[in-house]
Amino acid sequence: MFSTIRNPLLALILGLLPFVVFVGASSSTRINGQTVSEENINVLGLALAAAGFVIVVRFLRAKSPRTTLSLILSGLAILVCAAQIPASLGLYSPKRLFAALQADSDLPTLTYKELDAGNRRIPEGILAKNDPAETRRQIIGYKASALYDGSTHLAYADRCHNGRRRIDVKTFEALPDFITNAERNTLATEVANGRKRGEALPCNDANTRHAMGELVDRVNRLQDFVSILLAGYHAQTKK
Repeated sequence: MFSTIRNPLLALILGLLPFVVFVGASSSTRINGQTVSEENINVLGLALAAAGFVIVVRFLRAKSPRTTLSLILSGLAILVCAAQIPASLGLYSPKRLFAALQADSDLPTLTYKELDAGNRRIPEGILAKNDPAETRRQIIGYKASALYDGSTHLAYADRCHNGRRRIDVKTFEALPDFITNAERNTLATEVANGRKRGEALPCNDANTRHAMGELVDRVNRLQDFVSILLAGYHAQTKK
């Protein structure tokens, strides 16, 4: 059976190899640390894809026995080798194509999932004082930090990553119902300052790790702090 699929399988492997093996010339243009264009010519890729294409065509033209599996592999080999030729010529980037098909695959990995025991002790320690005024002050403080960091992220995402926002904007923008006009103005100032900061950050890899990764994790953690404190505050003020 292997003899009937050997050539189609070899052709398929030759078509796939250039996706992981590069021998040729490459160049890239970077502006403000961000790659804006790349040019790659994979000479080895062209040779392997052409060889694979020849092998599978000869197999299909020959009068040797064929099986359903060999025909399927032949079809895959033709498609892969055909796609590999323009890829090796640098007409398109398979890496960027795959990234475009996977949401946020080219952005920093978010590490925050939920509050661990250590972080949870922070808002719980505040609530343990059973001081509504202090709880209220802490809520405003954490919300101000979240608004500053979140606005930085949003501004940077809009300018450098085509508006790919990674926080729940509705939750982020929601304000406690008890805040005064003076506190509302304070929070609005934090939003404005954060937006200015995000608009001032150059588009580069380091700032992307910060604004699209670290700040998102921080905002989500702060939002969880606020949620716990709000629930506790309402319980304190009902007594």
